[in-house]
Amino acid sequence: VAMATITVEEAPDAGLDGTLAICSDGTSADLFVQLSGSPEPGGTWTDPNNQAHPGNYDPGVDDGGVYTYTVGGTTSCPDATAEVVVTETPAPDAGLDAAITICDNGDPVPLLFELGGAPDPGGTWTAPGGGPHTGVFNPGVNTAGTYTFTVNGTAPCGSASAVVDVQVDV
Repeated sequence: VAMATITVEEAPDAGLDGTLAICSDGTSADLFVQLSGSPEPGGTWTDPNNQAHPGNYDPGVDDGGVYTYTVGGTTSCPDATAEVVVTETPAPDAGLDAAITICDNGDPVPLLFELGGAPDPGGTWTAPGGGPHTGVFNPGVNTAGTYTFTVNGTAPCGSASAVVDVQVDV
């Protein structure tokens, strides 16, 4: 009588593919939790350039793209892989806060040029008290105070704002 021993090895499970949408100024994110299914812990990550990666996506350091999770196979079972596609959206930039003093009979001043940094164009201005404003301060018409510039973000990024504190010298 001949006997044979058959060993069934459990195939590795890297889970199912996932996605991560993140803002460029967001906090780091664990790629493992972006996988669905039942991925086995202890696998390895590679970045879009096929270089080893720690598996924690940092938008300040990493680039968007396809990150691959691999769980090693056995003699009879091949490696299992799953991918997380990371899409990084640029954060809006409203510039840096500023303060200016203008003469009460001076020329109108475009407030966007007063903000520091490199504010994105296309935002909206709000006057002191919350009403809409053109973004051009006219000392003969407008009141002194804080004017707010807001640039709407594209999901998953929130909006950004900066202020110009305008004082009028009489």
